[in-house]
Amino acid sequence: MMILVAGPYRSGTGDDPTKLQANVDAMNDAAVTLFRAGHLPVTGEALALPLIERAGSATVGDPVFDEIFHPISARLLTHCDAVLRIGGPSTGADEMVAQARTEGKPVYTTITEVPAA
Repeated sequence: MMILVAGPYRSGTGDDPTKLQANVDAMNDAAVTLFRAGHLPVTGEALALPLIERAGSATVGDPVFDEIFHPISARLLTHCDAVLRIGGPSTGADEMVAQARTEGKPVYTTITEVPAA
């Protein structure tokens, strides 16, 4: 399955670059586990962050960031089979969960819930 890994990016970080990176690392760690289990894991951050930089964003949360960050995940999710929700509070990740449920896609909250590939 192609599985969107959704977790906090900015929540609770105060936009501190070290904390933001820790959140990306947590999503990527989950993605590695899914990959090794035979799935195709994706994160919105992997697609959004390079585009945001190239589009001229000056800081996290500026208009260019907002134009791309959440919308790219929403578009990506339409092509995914499921969502793995990780981490703590996150409005954006919760939006991905709600969208997945609206689209009738499974939402997993632990890696152990994800069926074998």
